[in-house]
Amino acid sequence: NLLIDEKTLVNENDEASRTTLIATDVKVDNEGPILVYKGKTNTNKNIKYATRKDTIVIKLEATDENYGSEELTVEDIKVLIGGKEETLTKTISKKTITKGISYEITLTNIEGNGDISIVVSPNKIKDTLGNSNKQIIITPGVKVDNNAPSIEYNGNGNTGYSKYAEVEIKVKESETGINKDSLKYKWTTTPEGSGEKKYSNNATVRIDNVTGEYYLIVEACNSIDVCSRFVSEPFYLDNEVPTITFSSNGSSTY
Repeated sequence: NLLIDEKTLVNENDEASRTTLIATDVKVDNEGPILVYKGKTNTNKNIKYATRKDTIVIKLEATDENYGSEELTVEDIKVLIGGKEETLTKTISKKTITKGISYEITLTNIEGNGDISIVVSPNKIKDTLGNSNKQIIITPGVKVDNNAPSIEYNGNGNTGYSKYAEVEIKVKESETGINKDSLKYKWTTTPEGSGEKKYSNNATVRIDNVTGEYYLIVEACNSIDVCSRFVSEPFYLDNEVPTITFSSNGSSTY
């Protein structure tokens, strides 16, 4: 603020001489609208992470003493995943608040992996004096993890018949950890379906006392429900004893 005091003498010899005080309050404004991060919501049960199935809402406010009529558009906002632009769906909603506008930026179908950053470029909105906003980079503390656990195995079908099959299963997950309740497997005569029996990581699963063509289905998820599924090649098993058939003329057939 600039305060100006001015004393004016009308006539120094005049009895009507008087002093006039002029006080002028001048406000200088060279700042554009200020953008402030106001929080987030996340549909993932672990709010520090997100997957392509989740919805992230970033809350942002733009305020100014002399706020104008300009508004941010969805094109003004860049979303980076791990420092790169990835495929995602981005929408924006807004409402008027005191001396500004409140925004909600909604992110869905997020691909890629890494920390989320929101970049609002400079000079996108102005106040009534023509001052523009500065760039703001928001890091809401959410990491995108679309990597499913890896399922490793030491057997994947066979070419000849055997009496049994054994497969050791190892699940690896380096980011969010393994959901132990999701570790399920099933031996089945078709390559469809889902796991039914639970297994422990690094366990060996076995099938015997059956005859036919069998597949192994293995499932594993991490703690934020990104899942892997493995279906083996067929295992050929034979546990039937030979059948001896006698003919009426005394010969036999095996």
